[in-house]
Amino acid sequence: MSNSHVTGKQCPTLLFSEPPPDTKEEPAMGLILDSYLVDLLVIVATLFFFLYRYFTSTFDYFKVRGIPYLEPTPFFGNIKDLILMRISGAEQSQNLYRDLKQHRFGGVFHSRRPGLMVRDPELLKLFLQKDFNHFQDRGMMVADIKKNPIAAHLFNLEGATWRSPKSRVSPVSVLVLQGPRGVAPGATWRSLRSRVSPVSVFMLQGPRGVAPGATWRNLRVKLNPTFTPGRMKMMFQLLNECAKELQAVLKQPADDGQIPPLGVVVFQVLEMRDVFAQYTTDVIGTCVFGLQFNSMKDPDSEFRRMGKKVFQSSFKASLRRFLVVGLPGVAKLFNLKFASDDVSNFFLKSVSEPQPPKSPASSDSTRSTPFVFAPTGADLTDKVLAAQAFVFFLAGFETSSTAMSFCMYELALNQDIQDRLRVEVDDALQAHGDVMTYEAVQDMHYLDRIISETLRKYPPAPNLYRKCTVPYPIPGTSITLEQGTRVLIPAYAIHHDPEFYPEPEKFDPERFTEENKASRPSCTYLPFGEGPRICIGDPTSHLEPPDVPLFAGVRFGLLQVKVGLATLVRHYRFTACERTADPLVLDPRSYVTAAKGGSMSQHVAESDSQGLNITIFQILCRNIWMR
Repeated sequence: MSNSHVTGKQCPTLLFSEPPPDTKEEPAMGLILDSYLVDLLVIVATLFFFLYRYFTSTFDYFKVRGIPYLEPTPFFGNIKDLILMRISGAEQSQNLYRDLKQHRFGGVFHSRRPGLMVRDPELLKLFLQKDFNHFQDRGMMVADIKKNPIAAHLFNLEGATWRSPKSRVSPVSVLVLQGPRGVAPGATWRSLRSRVSPVSVFMLQGPRGVAPGATWRNLRVKLNPTFTPGRMKMMFQLLNECAKELQAVLKQPADDGQIPPLGVVVFQVLEMRDVFAQYTTDVIGTCVFGLQFNSMKDPDSEFRRMGKKVFQSSFKASLRRFLVVGLPGVAKLFNLKFASDDVSNFFLKSVSEPQPPKSPASSDSTRSTPFVFAPTGADLTDKVLAAQAFVFFLAGFETSSTAMSFCMYELALNQDIQDRLRVEVDDALQAHGDVMTYEAVQDMHYLDRIISETLRKYPPAPNLYRKCTVPYPIPGTSITLEQGTRVLIPAYAIHHDPEFYPEPEKFDPERFTEENKASRPSCTYLPFGEGPRICIGDPTSHLEPPDVPLFAGVRFGLLQVKVGLATLVRHYRFTACERTADPLVLDPRSYVTAAKGGSMSQHVAESDSQGLNITIFQILCRNIWMR
């Protein structure tokens, strides 16, 4: 048989290989459970649960105490529209005020923070005047002046202690000055009210846990007041120079130094609120700091830029302010500040560097020096002056410029009121030699009414705050407010209540005749507060109780407003145009009452038949976000 011939079946070749790998994937393992996705969902749900519990943990505060309240919404409380920046703080509090119409007072929630809104003027009178010892703090976030010296501002401080009654006191000491243990709440700042500069008194608070009834008369502090009537008169010439500069600034873009041909109209648009802010900034710089800021000539001056920075209405700034006011615990946790570090450093620098030479146009008798209320024998450090400078700067320029803007807007819409005011200004000046003098301004009573009505319709602070410092039984009820309870006073809502002001949206200066003022309940006009803790800038300080010393400085803000308005109304007419917003839309991002987009002035320059230059101003408001 041949080897090449094979019969039968051929044996297959045997192949050896490793078995194929198992292609089945094992499930991914998470950190906690079987999946990272599930882990994430669990973490998010847990975080949401704890946040929900945190933001709703106080929602039974009023219920367990038997106080009527508005049902809150998780995370938002009763101010959802305000947090989402749909409406302004003034409008939000007005809505809450209306919802509590059937009650003298009621509970509301700023996010998770409970507060008692008081509607009844009789209760307000007790809280702000008769029983103010129980509500002498404002309940704002306590500032750490060691980390941020100028944070001791606007309602901020409470609970600090004056360690030695015999120590020498400087203005910064006044900021933190409190009674020693055993001093009655509020006794410290009460004892100083007649001797302390308005700025210092503005920020004093009572200590926590002090025993009422103890003596405080051993607190001997001698401080010089910032303003006296004589100093006010001396400063008037400087203030009047600023008003003339304001007149020139408004006239220049209207005519550009040239008289237009007959019938030719020239338009120029300005941001009126910004212009007035430049004016008030220069007034404060000249009359208080002894410096020329030149904000009207140079709108980008450093002081003006810093003022804008503090009052900016960006989303970030609005959120920071909301946390400081509504959630002070969160604000402290993240070390949120009212003013940024560059603002703090600027004011520190502004008071530490030598002052420039005085203006030749100003005499030594009228030129102020920075913070002339320095106490005798006290050492003034840079931080001391910076804190005082910052407070006075804020208190002086923003509210005054906003009030001027609103006033001009209303005068533009009400020509009859503007004409009557112009006649009064002319008559007052003619009676004083056709010169703007301190005495002439004091004779402009109709102007006083116009400003009062402006502040009624547009109060700078839409809400006032107090904190119960001693347990307080509410008269006529079985309810006792606990120490630490926050009290909300809706000034804007009260000013727009038809019960106190019929046709509240109507601009009517006659509401403030002596007869009409006497016919209204007390504590229904609160543009700057009421009682012994009234704001230092209150131009209605005649409403104070007779036992409260009256500082001339409280009228300084009113004086600069009156001089500025009288100067402009005498020389120009303000009219509305097709772009004028009526009614105004309030800015939801601003923590003071301000128009959304600001006030605009449209200058119209034209010539009459004799070729004389006539300047007419048209007031309008932009309905836009950008400034």
